[in-house]
Amino acid sequence: MKVRTIDLETECKPWYGQVASPHNPENYVVMAGWCDDIFGGTPGPVQHLHFTSLEDERSCNWFNLDGVDLLVAHNAGYEVSWFLTRYRDEFEKFLKRGGRVLCTQMAEYILSNFTNTYPSLDETAPKYGGTHKIDAVKELWKQGYLTSQIDPKLLAEYLAGPEGDVENTRRTFYGQMALLQERGQWGLFLERCEALLAFAYCEFFGLYVNTEVAEANLAKQEAELAELRAEVQKLLPELPEHFEFNWGSDYHLSALLFGGPVKYKTRVPRTDAGGLVMYEKDECYKLGDKFIDVAYLNAQDEEVVAHLIREHGNPDRYKAGKNKGELKIHKVESDRPQMKWDDAVFMFPGVIWIQQLPSNIQEKFEYHGKDSRKNGDWTGARLLCDDKTPVYSTSTEVLEVLAKHGFEAADKLSRMASLEKDNSTYYRSVEYDKEGNVKKVKGMLQYVQPDGIIHHSLNLCATATGRLSSSNPNLQNLPRDGTSRVKEMFESRFGKAGRIIEVDYSALEVVMLAALSGDENLLEQLIKGTDMHCLRLAAKLGEPYEEVLHKAVQNQNHPEHKRYKQMRTDIKAPSFAKQVAK
Repeated sequence: MKVRTIDLETECKPWYGQVASPHNPENYVVMAGWCDDIFGGTPGPVQHLHFTSLEDERSCNWFNLDGVDLLVAHNAGYEVSWFLTRYRDEFEKFLKRGGRVLCTQMAEYILSNFTNTYPSLDETAPKYGGTHKIDAVKELWKQGYLTSQIDPKLLAEYLAGPEGDVENTRRTFYGQMALLQERGQWGLFLERCEALLAFAYCEFFGLYVNTEVAEANLAKQEAELAELRAEVQKLLPELPEHFEFNWGSDYHLSALLFGGPVKYKTRVPRTDAGGLVMYEKDECYKLGDKFIDVAYLNAQDEEVVAHLIREHGNPDRYKAGKNKGELKIHKVESDRPQMKWDDAVFMFPGVIWIQQLPSNIQEKFEYHGKDSRKNGDWTGARLLCDDKTPVYSTSTEVLEVLAKHGFEAADKLSRMASLEKDNSTYYRSVEYDKEGNVKKVKGMLQYVQPDGIIHHSLNLCATATGRLSSSNPNLQNLPRDGTSRVKEMFESRFGKAGRIIEVDYSALEVVMLAALSGDENLLEQLIKGTDMHCLRLAAKLGEPYEEVLHKAVQNQNHPEHKRYKQMRTDIKAPSFAKQVAK
């Protein structure tokens, strides 16, 4: 069996949220390094090629996988993205005859029982007889150097030298393989590497976005948001000067909705030790018995000054010192108090009366003290500035419940929050600084490439549960139909002739475990429709399964629903970790 260990150093110009993307037409493979081993035989020499341009890379037919059975790389998904973009025919020929891609980052992630997310080669290689990376190259990247700007000799040492990435990856792979087999995790590793390959294809093809539909929906939502913002502003009472209401503050929003005091900064007169108001002093000239402001007198012409002297008398002058003969400046107390910033408190009357809600909803707002375990699910541990009024939850869940009970304010705020989330997460939201310059851009539309495709990132080594995650953007968490119009912008790239199929798996990890293990008890539970997360939680708590299921899943109005729902989520990580442990 022929094993090829490979690593690519590519141009690193950014492209729609990603660095060193193979989809950027200006990026190319600057240096490729590899070594071929016959499994169980003498390690082959490390080879490398340096390319000066995209044309140079394309002109060299270096990517030949004839006779190769295994391709090994650290963070292999990255290499595969370049293989699919630049050398797809040769790579797929390799796959079709049974070639496999194996990832040393994935192996280390599994060996850590999913606790070491995104393990780097630099931290991994020394465990298996390798070395740390050459710092000089990493430092140049940190300073903003492009890969093509790095000295080829230095880059070659970094990639293909005796302590370079290729050699370190090779040593790491053989060390990990022995350990995975010893722990009985080799099969799991192969399966997850197959998944890695599948998800690399998902990234490569991406998802098509109808930008016309997206922009039209965004424009409609921005118009609706503008109307809603104008409406919710009417909820505010008349506020004192200097009080700037912050709609993003849960302190402010809780006080607005449910009433309570909020501290703010205002200008107040400064007082002396005796409590008397202190006044500002003006610089004045004294003409006879008349004090005239320095700035005023200096601004007058000679004729006006002469008139004022004739009217009031000669000005005072310094009789000695360096200012001798010049007009003397007097400090004269004005009628303007000296002002300072100080704390003040504004009491919001509230627009929602908890006492008007049904008793089961009132329970969620109960407050029995700062540290009381009897407090309701929607009563926070923090207090307003009077140290007795709790900061109540103003989450979307709370606002939706309040809206259903007839509170128009909650309905408007809930709708506004939903639209703002859609715009900032799924469409586009732009933040500006005080000078009007773009400070930050949020939303999926910033990742749509010129061909209408989003090439998102799917991360297999990112979670403590071993699950897949998505970034730049997150396409795993789109809002449900009926609650948002976001999904309208995603279409088949083949137009009306194409289709988009959405598939979701329930308790996939548990189902796979049952299928692989053949455990009869587990299979029986799955056939019965048992919620396995609740079953595990019930076992941990020593409580009946039915009660845990009722609290965590079935009854969302249960006083302990929020706590049990969170515990159900928290039980997943240790459960998944134990499933893959030795």
